[in-house]
Amino acid sequence: MTNVSERSLLYAFKEKYKVSPSQFIKASRLNKVKNELFALKDKKPSIANIAGKYQFWHMGQFAKDFKEQFGILPSKMVNK
Repeated sequence: MTNVSERSLLYAFKEKYKVSPSQFIKASRLNKVKNELFALKDKKPSIANIAGKYQFWHMGQFAKDFKEQFGILPSKMVNK
């Protein structure tokens, strides 16, 4: 459709956003989890349920990625 290769699209995406498409998507999903946890923090939400809703299945990796992106563990954010 666009008359450019997949590789060209990947390079253009990385040039514009400074991350790969998969990194961009993961960051977006992590932001959605963070926003939902923050909105529900007074209700003590289930972190695993919310993370699963956004396709995070391995809680150890999820917590690591969350802390890497936001500087705080999801459990600490909920319990603040």
